[in-house]
Amino acid sequence: MKMKIFALMMLFLLLFGTNTYAFNPEDSYATNFSTIIDSISFSQPIMETDGEYVFLKVNEANMYMRNWSKPMLPVFSKTYELPMGTKINKVECTPNSINQRFIPQKVKPATRVWYLPAVNGMPINDSEIEIVENYSVYSSSNLFPDGWYGYKINCGLNGDKNVIFLTLSFYPIRYSPAENTIHYADRVNVKITYEEPVDPVTFSDEYDMVIITPKKFSRMLQKFVNHKNAHDVKTEIKTTEEIFEEYSGRDKPEQIKYFIKDAKETCNITYVLLIGGLKTYFYAKDKDDCNQGSNAWYVPVRYTNIEEGLENGLISDLYYADLYRYNKSFGKIEFEDWDSNSNNVFAEGKLDYLERMDLCPDVHVGRLPCRNRFEVRTMMNKIINYESTSHVDKKWFKRMVSITGQFFPRKCEETPVGEMYCDVSIDYMSNLIDEPVRVYSSNRETGGPVPVAKDITREISKGAGFVDFEGHGFPYGWNVYWADAEEGNEDAWAGGINNYQLWRLTNGRKLPIAVVAGCHTALFNTTLTTSLFSKRLGYNHWYWTSGVPIVGCLCWRLLAKPRGGAIATIGCTAAESMSSNITYNSIGFSFSCELNYDFFYQIGRNNVTILGEAFSGSICKSIKENPIRRYEAWCITGQQIFCDPSLKMGGYP
Repeated sequence: MKMKIFALMMLFLLLFGTNTYAFNPEDSYATNFSTIIDSISFSQPIMETDGEYVFLKVNEANMYMRNWSKPMLPVFSKTYELPMGTKINKVECTPNSINQRFIPQKVKPATRVWYLPAVNGMPINDSEIEIVENYSVYSSSNLFPDGWYGYKINCGLNGDKNVIFLTLSFYPIRYSPAENTIHYADRVNVKITYEEPVDPVTFSDEYDMVIITPKKFSRMLQKFVNHKNAHDVKTEIKTTEEIFEEYSGRDKPEQIKYFIKDAKETCNITYVLLIGGLKTYFYAKDKDDCNQGSNAWYVPVRYTNIEEGLENGLISDLYYADLYRYNKSFGKIEFEDWDSNSNNVFAEGKLDYLERMDLCPDVHVGRLPCRNRFEVRTMMNKIINYESTSHVDKKWFKRMVSITGQFFPRKCEETPVGEMYCDVSIDYMSNLIDEPVRVYSSNRETGGPVPVAKDITREISKGAGFVDFEGHGFPYGWNVYWADAEEGNEDAWAGGINNYQLWRLTNGRKLPIAVVAGCHTALFNTTLTTSLFSKRLGYNHWYWTSGVPIVGCLCWRLLAKPRGGAIATIGCTAAESMSSNITYNSIGFSFSCELNYDFFYQIGRNNVTILGEAFSGSICKSIKENPIRRYEAWCITGQQIFCDPSLKMGGYP
């Protein structure tokens, strides 16, 4: 009955609302002309040389161009936020006082290694990485890049507010390789002209969260709905059966997405909780066609068609969160269907082609891929118990357990890369964490816990507010190399942890939010049969279990553990890096690491307290700060969170 009332209320608001406005960004345009004027000054370029190449710095620049094999030049990036419904007419950047200077060596090309904020944007172990020059660029006298600036426009969330992000990238230095000269500007003047809506977009504000689940689970969720409502998260349930009957679309995932869009625009939902995974533990044909899995699922999934290595596409719940895109050609907001070329193949990416996708979340989406009522009941009880008590002042909640080591078998004279990444996250969380616990492979030499199952489970069992795994993964486990692993020694695994060792966790209700970074740790389409015969299955039906039978991926089993485990997990539904010709680290792997420490940045530096906001914020931050090519799109769409997106981290007081 409540679900029927919910549907009737949305219809009433659409037809008869008077004191509120339905959120319809596609029609919310008007003629209030406005202008943003900005001016940024730049200091003189600083040159550092290693004898062969020049590395250029500009103090005001906040990032670098990181296109592999092309000159690595400083970039100044700034994001301007505009109201939803804004029409952007023109973006102008005018460089002033352009100077020219001869440089003694070539500008250093970008390597495949990513850059850490903790080390001032400099490459990790750069002297040991193969340097490759792009011939077409380095043999040309044309200035690189070919313009002084670029910009991109995304629709997304800032906390619980929907906005337009206009991200400007200005290149204070341009480089002529054949002439060995640089051209640099002392200042840039920015002018952005736009039109705001005559009637600002407002919201009906009827509900905060909608739960999408099959009718089979809906009746047992009332206690959970009552709990959320008691904590001012106004929540309603919509069954998949109702959605498929009431909404149209090219397939069932699109029908669900149209419902979410409708709920956003009529009831101003901020959170979407998907409750339902595969229908069985034993065998399921998880993929109906290249775009979707529906028949075997309680709540269908969208598969992308981005090709990476041996994988052609991945499961992406980001599809349900990314509702809008900005059309530059028409100056308006559109429904984001992930099919910009309208060929009915969703989220395509091949070689140098990537379908145009916005990717910034417009609602916070989380999934609990429950397969039966027992798992639903387990998760509801865990969330209610967690949120019903405040943990923020408890000693265990102020612990952060970081687990990592060396990413590849290669003896490292300096700090292993994984430990560098974890240290960045620890630094971001320093205001909240009193006890950082480093379960590092380098501790084997210096003393302390190391990344083996016994030490991992012992430290988590003591209680922790947050856990961060950075390393390699597979659907049923996680691992990393020892810090002193010799070059090419593929047997130098530390040990890690797998599904069959989770019984060791005895942390009771001291539940952490766990980032489990590694390939396939959140691949939630496995069953006993498909995992057992994974070695024998062909391209596009490879489950990456090496024949080990499992009923669920590591992230889900860690979360669904009835006693102990975690209260939320973040992982990847595919390989984090499938790049070829990798010497030390790859752009794909380390971009996933950047997404992970950006998650902790949202919590520790931006003081975000709601889980879904932190997760969505990390994606938006990475999109604003980086060029989004096929590798980055692969990593972003593969980020999976298993959680209640409205979860109050640390519980309610």
